[in-house]
Amino acid sequence: MTQVFARISALYLFLMFLFLSRRGKRSVGPTHALPLRGTGRGLLLAFLISSLTILLGLLKAHSQTTVTGFIRPVVDDYLPLKWQVLGPFGEYYGDLGGYHSGEDWNLVGGSADADFGKPVYAIASGTVAKVFNLGALGYLVALRHTGIFTIPGKSATINGQSYSYRTETVNSIYSVYMHINNIAVDSGNVVQQGKVLGYIMNPGGGPHLHFEIRHPNAANSASWSLVGSTSNWATNAQGERTGTYRNLQAMVDAGMRHPSEFITTNSGQPPSVAPTVVGVTPNPVTGSNDRQWITINGSGFVSGLTVTLRTGGQRFPIPSDRTDFVSSTQVKVFVNVTVDPASWTAQVTNPNGTASNEFGFNVVAPGTSSQPSQSLSASLTANPSSGFAPLNVTLTASTSGTATGTINYTFWWDCDNPSNSVGDVVKAGKPYDLKFDGVHDNPKVVSHIYSSPGTYTAKVIVERGSAAPVERRMSITVTSPNKPPTAPSNLRAVEVSPSQIDLLWEDNSADETAFSIERRAGNENFSDLITVGVNKTQFSDLRVTSGVTYAYRVRALNSSGFSGYSNEASATLGATKKPDLVVTKITRL
Repeated sequence: MTQVFARISALYLFLMFLFLSRRGKRSVGPTHALPLRGTGRGLLLAFLISSLTILLGLLKAHSQTTVTGFIRPVVDDYLPLKWQVLGPFGEYYGDLGGYHSGEDWNLVGGSADADFGKPVYAIASGTVAKVFNLGALGYLVALRHTGIFTIPGKSATINGQSYSYRTETVNSIYSVYMHINNIAVDSGNVVQQGKVLGYIMNPGGGPHLHFEIRHPNAANSASWSLVGSTSNWATNAQGERTGTYRNLQAMVDAGMRHPSEFITTNSGQPPSVAPTVVGVTPNPVTGSNDRQWITINGSGFVSGLTVTLRTGGQRFPIPSDRTDFVSSTQVKVFVNVTVDPASWTAQVTNPNGTASNEFGFNVVAPGTSSQPSQSLSASLTANPSSGFAPLNVTLTASTSGTATGTINYTFWWDCDNPSNSVGDVVKAGKPYDLKFDGVHDNPKVVSHIYSSPGTYTAKVIVERGSAAPVERRMSITVTSPNKPPTAPSNLRAVEVSPSQIDLLWEDNSADETAFSIERRAGNENFSDLITVGVNKTQFSDLRVTSGVTYAYRVRALNSSGFSGYSNEASATLGATKKPDLVVTKITRL
């Protein structure tokens, strides 16, 4: 990009030189010309020098703000201590009543406050978009990075809630850093990659860095400490906001993305493979009040990893002195799971912050580990099993038999692999789309929208008790619609702040695959703004300027073409003054 800019600059200077050289000659006859002398030559030289200075300045600014790779926000300069993510993205905090929107980075292997006062670095060159004082929680710093970036798609199920977002290419992204002090930047500053932004402090509960990656269209609060609708912000018994979110999918819809996976994808280095857990041995585990060895099997394990066990909404990170890394496919932990029968899950997180799936296992009371042979049957239905794209299909998985205990359901939207082993299917290159471990639901109902025409094979693997897992598949046929969708209506444009306009409309079609939003600024012509997904009825425009009137229109589309346009709606930024929305207290992030 910088090379192209430089070439354009050089061409511009050459053309301007030719133009002024020809203008600098005055005619004295049909075949004679008198060259420009004295003052004229001086003006030409001054113009060329000033133009070159301006263009070099633009080129320098461009190189400062266009990103080609990302680094981590902390640096391993404190060996043998290592930075690790102890609070993963999407983690459910039962004491806070919500889901975690970023990653908590801690320096492990030493004292509990080993990371206090350690520097936090800009993950890439960018512009400071926000600096905000969160009081006892320290400062928040947000950077905006420009370039061409890939947000890798992801889906997961955590504590009974699922989320997913698609792979997407964007030309900007936000990085957000919280719980730091002694801030070294101001809003509007252009910073280089590796610039120290501040130093880690203790917001209560121990020092750590809370780090986030946000989509460029993220619906940020005025303080930038939260995103999205206030109805999704979790609160405690006193009504105080806890800095977490009630609904996991709503959190990612508002703009949150997995930080470590984004950095790995855009680091300029080969992407690391996320670990996968495929089994726990023994399973079931015989309960005991003494510690015992449990073996976790899988792939992609890296030395220095951490293991987290969960049960009943509680989370138990296993210390490194009770974790034995055996190989890339096996790790052992020395733990006390008590004697109480319960459903547990095991998760592995590599040192770079990439986390595995949560694999379910059971703990049984002493003397009951030898179970009689159990049987398990399962069925899978799809309603509807055929229709026009986009087709919203409800999948229902049911179980029966003598097997008892909680149930694990693993779903794929399109997988014809006949194996009844989740691990074998994943190893064969088909990561699951939804997973529910340790649940009591029977039947289990999920839904998925098939946006493109084709023939798909929905699949489920059901695991329960000591019975052999069972898999079922269902064919789904999706055909092209034979007409464009119905146009959306009742488009409204609402000024939310001096830097945000929210659009809302009514979806009148059942067969659209997306909505195309167009915008006009002032007296300009309409042009494409963004395309949003199926069933969307709102969008936040953050690329706006105060004092400008913006007009919008929306139309639906599918494989047969576009619908008509909605009504036009407009808003003028700065026409009304609304109070800022500020989070007054956040218990924990």
